[in-house]
Amino acid sequence: MATENDYDNAHNALVGVQAQWTFFEWGKTRAEESRIRHQIRAMDEKIEAVRQSIQLEVKDAYTRLQVARENIRTANAALDQARENLRIVNTRYAQQMATSTDVLDANTKQTQAQANYYGAVYGCHSALAELERAVGQPVADRLSESTPTP
Repeated sequence: MATENDYDNAHNALVGVQAQWTFFEWGKTRAEESRIRHQIRAMDEKIEAVRQSIQLEVKDAYTRLQVARENIRTANAALDQARENLRIVNTRYAQQMATSTDVLDANTKQTQAQANYYGAVYGCHSALAELERAVGQPVADRLSESTPTP
């Protein structure tokens, strides 16, 4: 019913063709490729920065462990000296050449040296844990081999 009405024009026909051509996108593919290359280069540089940061962190943790081990050796030597001092003061006290205050002072110095030694051992274990965290896995513990016992 809609094709047959009084206002129909049977003499005309309409055929349409549409063409679309964009003129200013000739460099779009090249620009997109360049953008992706820059993104890849930026990611590579970020990866390298993270790698260098991890490497620096591992070196720093290893250096701290070496210092902590040396602190144990130093604290152990100080503890040996404090023990020897206490022994000498006790001998002098037995011969009545020293006072009880001298004995108490020597005993206090030995106690302080023991506290310093155990603090150094704690620092070494802490540095070892820091190295393990920086490396990301357990490190073979050679701590017992290289540290003297009190």
